[in-house]
Amino acid sequence: MFAISRRLQELRVVTGILTGLISLIGINEVKSNELGKYGRELVVSVKQQVEQRKVVDSSSSVDFVKTSILISQIQSIVSPRKYSELSASGKWLPATVEECLENKAGICGNQVACFLALAEDLELRARPVEFYLHGDEPVGNSSHIGVEVQFSGDWRFFDITWGTFFRRKGKILNISQVLKMGTTARRWAVTNELDQWYLHWKQAGLDPLVYVDHPRMDILRGRQGNIRIFPVDSYYTPVHQPGYFGLNSLHKDYGPLGITLKDVPFVSTAFAIEVAGVAGDGVLTLTQKDRTYRIKIESMKIGNNKFELPFQFHAGDIEIAVQQRNPRRIGYLVYSKIEFQ
Repeated sequence: MFAISRRLQELRVVTGILTGLISLIGINEVKSNELGKYGRELVVSVKQQVEQRKVVDSSSSVDFVKTSILISQIQSIVSPRKYSELSASGKWLPATVEECLENKAGICGNQVACFLALAEDLELRARPVEFYLHGDEPVGNSSHIGVEVQFSGDWRFFDITWGTFFRRKGKILNISQVLKMGTTARRWAVTNELDQWYLHWKQAGLDPLVYVDHPRMDILRGRQGNIRIFPVDSYYTPVHQPGYFGLNSLHKDYGPLGITLKDVPFVSTAFAIEVAGVAGDGVLTLTQKDRTYRIKIESMKIGNNKFELPFQFHAGDIEIAVQQRNPRRIGYLVYSKIEFQ
């Protein structure tokens, strides 16, 4: 009983810090030529193992072999349990790819950051897949992150934390195929069930693959998609969700993030947004049906920005985005709070 309670405490610590790590990899990218000593050594090790595997298994896709070996290495080196123990004791926490590899600690966001950084040097085309699960109230929100790797003509989903992929009729599925199958997809999950962190979750009565059939979830592929924000009291704030919207990477497999403010409760003639940072330029749009209000993001200041609307927004949902341009340019806004008046 004590052991399970302790595991639950560790897991609560991890849940509390997960969003910060996902936001981190959403802003910072590590190129292969920026890898440190531990990153370079791991790339060499993976390449050696791939060559050895070719000798005994010539039928598997080389990219699948690279992916599976890299995931196995990261899962064994970057330990969520050690990270949670460091956090629970108030000790320094590794944040960068090199720090996580050197200190052998990190959770799902760190593991994905490590994978994406090393994938480039292994000539793997990869992108993050982020899951944002809604609780009954925003305080109950949670999140997770995996990757998709493209080979054999399609994207293939992998959950690094659990060593999981979904194989059906001899093919590894992408995340859209997994989610379309819902609960049935669990039958096709291939998971490293001997992993200690996986065993902790199972013994604590938690579901490692909760995202497979969660009834209220938003998903980003390559940072692209839409996140629903539900009100907290009379305002909107991201809770275990990205704290930005717009385009923060020019990577060819990445795209812009928009948000939907759900259930604005009253007619509004003004709104205010607490800005923590602005990068690049672009036009922020607030849209409700056929009405759109536009503001240049570069005109906003750090802190509170209040705007009087030239028309009324009715009660209901409001879409917020940074208008995309051709050719693409970086343009995103980091925020902490939005309020309508």
